Amino acid sequence: MAGGSGNDEDYATSPVPFYGRGSWTTPFFAALGMATALIYMQLASVVTLQYGLVTAVLTVAYSTAASCGVAMVIACAAIRTGFGINLMARAVLGARGSVLFSLLFGFTTLVYFAVEANIMGAAIGEMTGGLALTFILPAVAIGMIPLVWFGMRFLGKFQAMTLIVYVVLLGAALVLSLKGAAPSAAGVAAMGASPLSLIGAIGIMNGLVFVTALVTADFARFVRQDIVKAGTVWMGGVFQLVAFGVSGVMGIWFALRYQVANPGVYLVTALGGGGALLALATQLRINLANMYLGSIAFTNAVEEMTPLRPPRHLMVVIFGVVAALVLLLHATHMIEAALNVIGLFSLCFTVLILVDILVVRREKWRNAGDSAFTQFAAWRWPAILSLLISSLLGNMTLWGTFGPSIVPAASIIAGVLQAALYVALSHRVPTRSNVTAV
Repeated sequence: MAGGSGNDEDYATSPVPFYGRGSWTTPFFAALGMATALIYMQLASVVTLQYGLVTAVLTVAYSTAASCGVAMVIACAAIRTGFGINLMARAVLGARGSVLFSLLFGFTTLVYFAVEANIMGAAIGEMTGGLALTFILPAVAIGMIPLVWFGMRFLGKFQAMTLIVYVVLLGAALVLSLKGAAPSAAGVAAMGASPLSLIGAIGIMNGLVFVTALVTADFARFVRQDIVKAGTVWMGGVFQLVAFGVSGVMGIWFALRYQVANPGVYLVTALGGGGALLALATQLRINLANMYLGSIAFTNAVEEMTPLRPPRHLMVVIFGVVAALVLLLHATHMIEAALNVIGLFSLCFTVLILVDILVVRREKWRNAGDSAFTQFAAWRWPAILSLLISSLLGNMTLWGTFGPSIVPAASIIAGVLQAALYVALSHRVPTRSNVTAV
């Protein structure tokens, strides 16, 4: 994946050219750093204990199928065009309109980075006998910069090596959980599925389903066009299958076995100090992906908002420094409240991309390998207006503005509204002239 200069160029603001691509293996292992995050297990555990075993199984099945379907469409488009998700945002929202997405996406990765770095800091504190978090947290953020500096090639190798640690420790936890008494599933497995409980459970998973499918593009763009089918299957299918299918089943099992939803609790219960090491390894893997994706998003935003052309390496350093300050000032709790809003925005944006690829501009995306996107519009108002309206009404539904009974269906309502509005507006609202070259 080296660029023409021989450096490991990550093409943060341009399509990945043919000489910058390779097999699906390196980006696949880099993406697995996200798929093995404990949040996938945790949400499955939450659904199990809150709604029952039957609902949990159906929800994991839905999450796996939906994420695979959506991600395969996005992965295929990314391989054909060489576009990461920020360039897809330029194609769909327009060059200027994409700034909003890049800022929100970068902000999201920063928040997730800070939240999960706190978990890492706590695990390190336990393993070092209570070393002060004031020293640990900034060191965690700054210490990741060298690991992300060298881009996709190194990231893929590092994630492949640490995957062994993850598999061994998780396998040990599973074996140990099989010993002793059978899972106490009374009152959990007996709870059947109802349409309302299933909608509520799907609502819990939907944000993660669509965000995970969305970021597939930033990894799949490094796959060669001549292996688009294999790349689509591995990046769009197998990646999501591990994230939601394998991790989801594990989350259900551990929730039934230990009657708690927090992996940090039941993994430590099963493995002791090994559980803390497993939590540390998984959080390190996901946070490397967060820093990588965030640096690309902020690079795109700065390029579109200013005449500057910052290198991604500079953004990696800035990301690490800002994250260290957020952690040092204990400011994470101040921005966590925004995650629900951003999550619904990401869901609507994912639906917007799907409708654009499959319906509104189907032929253009299908011929994207023949340089169909030679210029980006400055503003694509049908996409921008539909995204803002659906996100706003979806969040109002989530906040209970239209009554508490439909709150669990907020994500479903927002997604359907996004698709309908974009199709309707695309025939009525003009797009500003093409002014920005790819």
